[in-house]
Amino acid sequence: MPPVIDIDMNFRNPITNVRTYGSDPDRVLRMARAYQKGAEEEGLLTSIKHFPGDGVDERDQHLLTSVNGLSIDQWEETYGKLYRILIREGAKTVMVGHIAMPAMEELFDGKPCEKLIPSSLSKNVVTNYLRKEIGFNGLISTDASPMVGFSCAMDRKTAVPSAIANGCDMLLFQRDLEEDIQFMLQGIEDGILTEERLNEAVTRILAVKASAGLPEKQEKGTLYKEEKELEIIGKEEHIRWAKGCADQGVTLVKDTQKLLPLDVKKTPRVLLEILGDFPSNERVYEQFESTLKREGFQVTKYIPETFETIFDDLKVAEFTAKYDLVIYIGNIENASNKTVARINWHTLFGAGNNLPWFVEELPVLFISVGNPYHLFDVPMVKTYINGYCHSPYVIDAVIEKIMGRSGFKGISPVDPFCGRDYLKW
Repeated sequence: MPPVIDIDMNFRNPITNVRTYGSDPDRVLRMARAYQKGAEEEGLLTSIKHFPGDGVDERDQHLLTSVNGLSIDQWEETYGKLYRILIREGAKTVMVGHIAMPAMEELFDGKPCEKLIPSSLSKNVVTNYLRKEIGFNGLISTDASPMVGFSCAMDRKTAVPSAIANGCDMLLFQRDLEEDIQFMLQGIEDGILTEERLNEAVTRILAVKASAGLPEKQEKGTLYKEEKELEIIGKEEHIRWAKGCADQGVTLVKDTQKLLPLDVKKTPRVLLEILGDFPSNERVYEQFESTLKREGFQVTKYIPETFETIFDDLKVAEFTAKYDLVIYIGNIENASNKTVARINWHTLFGAGNNLPWFVEELPVLFISVGNPYHLFDVPMVKTYINGYCHSPYVIDAVIEKIMGRSGFKGISPVDPFCGRDYLKW
């Protein structure tokens, strides 16, 4: 079970984003501690990741070797504090990312770093810092070894045994299991990996299994939950928790036009637009549409213009005669291989009714149920809400709050203004 203890330092990073607990190390620590405690109470192991820390770079380690560019002092005040405390409090495994850490390389090499080495293949990061400097004695796993951040660093025949030789105890996933086994054996023959280091890695794996009581559970046939034990999932108590989290989480980032709460008498006709191209779009849109209709709004779904129709209806007066309010739903999910989590508009410049050219003509409300940084791309929008995920409970909570039946309680875990004060205006 992996609590992600990355810190969302770079709002452009498409992977950390809502996958983290935020940009405040103390908040990340508080949430990770709770995660670790809950997992341990259920007899589960926790693997804190992604050492030495994702979220500084704006790129994705799935696609290349990304970089944590902090100095040692900066790292110790942030990521280092998290790893040291969680290890001290019982984390038994650490997952090492395909993230280069030049400061750690330079610390032990005594010279400027001249090549990006993913931490999963770095003796300086894994053995010299994580093992010796921090004192971690548990199991160390690489992140998924087919990721480009690992594969592009060296040929696989060398990389597979080198990961273990340099301090990792286990490879996560393989390109081909039998081939990787042969690479490991060849690495021993070629002197890349010693049997002593291999045996040490195997001992750590067995020790972690023993500490979790896996041999006894296997003997008793209790390694996996029985179906009847899983029936607890989704019970009324869990639903209350989910609703409570949604209520506490939804954040009003700004409302400089004093639009909220909505009044169906003032803005009865709504143009509803969903942004993003994900499998969840239909469900998310339908819930917003049906709920707004139950509130009494007349909802029109935005239909993307075609090249033939985009210039047909450009009169401002015709647009403002149709609608009283435009609501955007930002349903842009974070996903591997999505190099950005930004808004891609359907129409060209200001033609059509997709881009918010009309913010000075009609009130506009933007609700993000994904990336909390969309205000960067819509600075002209005066009322903006972050829901952080597209859970049905979050959507219900958003509706309750924009209608004024529930107050906004959320405190942003990141800087939704991306360090730019003008986004607050």
